Amino acid sequence: MEQSHRLKNWAEARKLWRCYTAVLGAEAEMLAASLPAAPQVEGTSAWQEMRATCGR
Repeated sequence: MEQSHRLKNWAEARKLWRCYTAVLGAEAEMLAASLPAAPQVEGTSAWQEMRATCGR
């Protein structure tokens, strides 16, 4: 979560809103996956979107 916070700050400073929202989506998936009843998913689309959009 700390790294995603830094990435959001980086994206916000550069006005890369698509990257910022991609990070939010990845965070949401990460939080949902931490819930006890969450299904295990490999290679989530939100993480792939974040990597493609933010390029980091």
